Amino acid sequence: MLTRKFFKVVGSDPSPEQLANAEQAATVSYLLSTADQPLLDTRSVDLAVSAQAAHWFHWTYYVAEVERVTKPGAIVATVSYGKMLLDGDVGDLVERYYSRSVGPYWPPERRHVENGYRDLQWPWPEIPAPPITMTADWTRDELVGYVSTWSATVKMLDKLGPEPYQQLTRDLTSVWPDGERRTIRWPLTVRLAHRS
Repeated sequence: MLTRKFFKVVGSDPSPEQLANAEQAATVSYLLSTADQPLLDTRSVDLAVSAQAAHWFHWTYYVAEVERVTKPGAIVATVSYGKMLLDGDVGDLVERYYSRSVGPYWPPERRHVENGYRDLQWPWPEIPAPPITMTADWTRDELVGYVSTWSATVKMLDKLGPEPYQQLTRDLTSVWPDGERRTIRWPLTVRLAHRS
């Protein structure tokens, strides 16, 4: 979507697998790198965006690199989605799984996602961002598949085996019919600043 507004877009990720799955476009290039590696030219960037990643960064080094590569007046942003929200019994079951079953297996950095990146402060004037919610209409199987990709689920399965995850699946089956679609919401955290 950034290609509609910018002449050139550069994406980076330290994972070759993520880059292999990235959408290709003529004006987009990808770099295999961490967020604080000096691979872009100094003062060459009009917009620097980190999406669902800033909680993994060494924040001080990242900010220094953003300051180096952005032009004065550039916009900098971090975007993250937190816990998904569902209505009714399904929401209660997913919340219980998130907090109790896999809660102890979330990495410490997850706290940044859960607190809306409030501890990751830009050194430049912040720009208020409007509230935004990401939504998807999923079947129960799509939701269960998504939950299986959580890093905390993977760690829990390794430590405890499949029973807690299978229990979630059984519990959801009892309140969510096959094939029925439900709306899932993720409130987005968007932290914007005007680089001076």
